Amino acid sequence: MPPVSMVCETYVTKMYDQEVHILAGREINSIADLASKKVNFGVRDSGSNLTANVIFRALGITVEPTSFSQPIALEKLRQGEISALVYVAGKPARLFQNIRPDENLHFLPIAATDHLRESYTPASLTAEDYPDLTDADGAISTVAVGNVLAVYNWPAGTERYRKVTRFVRAFFERLHDLQAPPHHPKWRDIDVAASVPGWTRFAAAKQWITKAELGIHDSSRDARLLEGVTQREAAALKPQERNALFAEFVDYQKRQTRTLNSAGLLDARQRYALFAEFVDYQKRHR
Repeated sequence: MPPVSMVCETYVTKMYDQEVHILAGREINSIADLASKKVNFGVRDSGSNLTANVIFRALGITVEPTSFSQPIALEKLRQGEISALVYVAGKPARLFQNIRPDENLHFLPIAATDHLRESYTPASLTAEDYPDLTDADGAISTVAVGNVLAVYNWPAGTERYRKVTRFVRAFFERLHDLQAPPHHPKWRDIDVAASVPGWTRFAAAKQWITKAELGIHDSSRDARLLEGVTQREAAALKPQERNALFAEFVDYQKRQTRTLNSAGLLDARQRYALFAEFVDYQKRHR
């Protein structure tokens, strides 16, 4: 088995966060009410199972865990055979889409204690995510699990390094396809320039991002817009010319689509999703 550091501390990009959902019947008002009750943690060794064990242990709540698959657990919850289920997934999760208001199921809040903040990010579940499970005027506090696209740190020049390099190139170049409907909205949360503290980016991924002028150490969003542009292409235009061309492109996009929000501005994720079209536009109008 390869050294753990080479497997677990090399990454391509930070992915999106996944929220922790605890769904229970109306007779359960808080996580503390689940003490000594049956709670489904998910199949053994799954992300949900591992996270549920950590959270309940951190909160000092002892339950009777079960390990059903999530669809089976949902049916058992509906039948009253278990008191709650824990599911880690990006919101909105498909598992909860067909739950009716009259089934008397709801999400339990998870307080982000200092201990939990060491490993998880505070998050919330809103009516926009789950209109039939959340009050319109409130949000359910929870925590989220961060994810990274990790790879084995193959030595440069090896065949497996070249294979991972081809995957990295294909993933970055086609990411904008995944960020468009009908794909899950969580894909639009990915910021490939974001770094992961304590981890080392795979060399080919770092090279690709540098060539694309995403600026791994530059927090400016505008520096990340030219993801598909090589260094030579970027150098062909002065910064002022490039900014003017992008402004022209945004105006063009505004006339052609409804990508802009009601204020007529692009938010960060929308600007990032347009990078491939901007590259093509720049090449045509240079």
